[in-house]
Amino acid sequence: MLEHQTFTYEQKEESHSFDYYQLVQANQNKIQSIVEKFDIPKDFITSGLDGYEVARWETHTNKNGEEFTLSLFSYPVKEKTDDFRDVYRTSPIAIVTKPGVVIITSLDSLESLNEMTDVKLNSFDGVDELGLMLNVLWFVARLYIHLLEEIDREIRDLEIAVTKTTKNDIFYRLMKLNKALVFFNSGINNNRDVLERLKVQFNELDADEFDFRLLRDVNVELHQASGMVHELKQFNEKVSDILSSVVNNNMNQIMRILTVWSIILTIPTIVGGWWGMNVPVPGENTDSAMLMISVGTIGLMVICYWLFKRNKWM
Repeated sequence: MLEHQTFTYEQKEESHSFDYYQLVQANQNKIQSIVEKFDIPKDFITSGLDGYEVARWETHTNKNGEEFTLSLFSYPVKEKTDDFRDVYRTSPIAIVTKPGVVIITSLDSLESLNEMTDVKLNSFDGVDELGLMLNVLWFVARLYIHLLEEIDREIRDLEIAVTKTTKNDIFYRLMKLNKALVFFNSGINNNRDVLERLKVQFNELDADEFDFRLLRDVNVELHQASGMVHELKQFNEKVSDILSSVVNNNMNQIMRILTVWSIILTIPTIVGGWWGMNVPVPGENTDSAMLMISVGTIGLMVICYWLFKRNKWM
């Protein structure tokens, strides 16, 4: 899909405009048309469609002397699997800019991301090319924070559930959250590196105060997201340790109970062994010998059970 719009903005009491292109899961024909139209490297476009790309920044000057800047960021996504489980991942979004042109390439449309959570993308009306890019990056940073808040709630729920059950489902959920935090941590740190490079570019371009405010806002949001993901990784590790301790404790409890019952059930075996020997034994000529032996055996088992309970061994 290829979307094209023209945006206008005021700068120093003069009206300016730029063309905005957005490619979402675009086919090769549309990609090639954009590459040829602006004479830019193909990877400037395809990098936003490669799920394994990492955030980076680079420039290219075409044959006409026009300098294009590629700013590649990672944004977070939550999606449902076939078994209705939430899965978190990161995807790249490529933003190619030059005066008068902004090209955005991604696997997910900005509209779909806007509908995914209650975080809303700011309007592009009245912003310049750099302002549009910063709006998108601010939106990406807010998405990280929003999804990290969801992960925080999931981990806290697991912290409560882990003391009550040790079903495999908890292990799977912890593994899923740990994987998400690894992806998010990598994406956020790489985005911050690209942001540092953008700060240098802003100084070189003599950007206006509005763009610098947006840049500071983005920096604050990414800093907050970085702190959250670091804390949640530690929190998740703590819950994993708790789960391991609970599993070990439950296993010890089960083994202790089995050991106690094996001792109690050994009593009839011992009594039966003594009175089953082929030698004279007390009561062998008594009609009620079986009854007395049974009652005595049960009595010994009850006494043994009481002693274990008294000492809190079961």
